[in-house]
This record gives sequence, C-alpha cells and structure tokens, in this order.
Amino acid sequence: MLKLDAEPDAPVLAEVEAYRHILQRIRLGELGPGARVRTEEIAAAIGMSRQPVREAVRRLEAEGYLTSRPNRGAMVSKYTAEQLLEVFEIRTALECLAVGIATPQLRPEDFARLEKLLDAMSGANNATNTWLAQHTEFHMAIVGMARRPRLALEIARLHAALEPYLRLWFVHAGTPSDAREEHEQLLRALRSGYPDHAKDVLHDHVLATAAQIVTSLEFIHRMP
Repeated sequence: MLKLDAEPDAPVLAEVEAYRHILQRIRLGELGPGARVRTEEIAAAIGMSRQPVREAVRRLEAEGYLTSRPNRGAMVSKYTAEQLLEVFEIRTALECLAVGIATPQLRPEDFARLEKLLDAMSGANNATNTWLAQHTEFHMAIVGMARRPRLALEIARLHAALEPYLRLWFVHAGTPSDAREEHEQLLRALRSGYPDHAKDVLHDHVLATAAQIVTSLEFIHRMP
C-alpha cells in the first residue's frame, strides 16, 4: 500500500547519518587523503550496523570523496597536483558562473552579510577550523545569492573535496597574509555591479590560491 507523506525509512536515515559522519571526518582532516575508511570502525563509532555505512561509502565513492582499491577497500581520494588543479579549475568555472548571475541582483543587505562574514574570517586568525568554516561560508554565501540551488550544490561538493587540502596548507603555512585583501577585492568587484569584472577577480583569486596550495603540498611531501 502506498504511503502518503511517509517518514523516511530507518535504513535511509542511518545511511544519511553515516554519510554525514564520514564526510565530516574527511573535511575536518580526521580522515586525510589516502586514509582507509573501515566500515566496521565507522559503524561502531556511530552505533549502527555495517550495511548503511557500506551504502554511505558507495555514495561517497560515486561523488568522488572516496576511492576503492583492490584488497584495500575504500580510501579517502588523494589527488595528484594535476588532479587537484583540475578540481580547482572546475570549481572556478562553476563559481564564476554563480558570481556572474548574482552580481547584478545583489542588495545592500547582501553586502552587509558578506562584510560580516569577512570580519568573522579575519577574526579567526590561526584557528584552523573556524577560519576554514568562515572562508567556505563567505564563498557559498555569494554562490547562494545567485539563487541556483543545483549550481550551489555542485559547488558545495567541490569545496568539500578541496577542504582537506586547504586544511593541510593552512596548518603548514598559517593564515594567508593577503587573505583579507583578496576577499575585500572580490567584495569591491561585486559592488561594482559588473559581472565580468567580478568573475575575473574571483577567477584570479581562486586559481592563485590553488597554485599556492599545490606548491605548499609538494614541499610538504618532500620533507623527510
């Protein structure tokens, strides 16, 4: 019999919980690039059976967060320098699309919100989790102002995939000295009302950051 307005089944809810748990650990760096994801450990940690965890792992593999290896199971995806740059390039293209749509329709209250987020990011100093959370929220706030939910979802996934690498860079190098100025420059470009100008500023900002992250991580990997 068809159920109308039924609540999600318990297995589905468990899978969602497992998915969020694993993704959060990846984003927080608790499961770094190349780390194995053991379904039995995840299931024990959140108090559920292994089956919904396996389903969550399959979903995370489909979305690119995890990669399966023969006889080794699922591992957190580990990008080469070229792959990392490609993800940044895709993020840049999609985020520029969102910025181009958002710029002509921004209102004074939107700018007030972005200024508040920028102040919060600056106030985080070297608190890694806080700075990264505020940084993501700043960028995703702009994306949200384009009012394109599917586009925002795809960009959010790319931010999540890149966050472990941003974290490694941040921990190694500390707060970027030019972070405040670069984001203020982006805010000024948005205020100009010219979509192409705002897109150019965002493009240069994200890809310059990408280059710094790749260089920093290559240096870290060469360290004894």
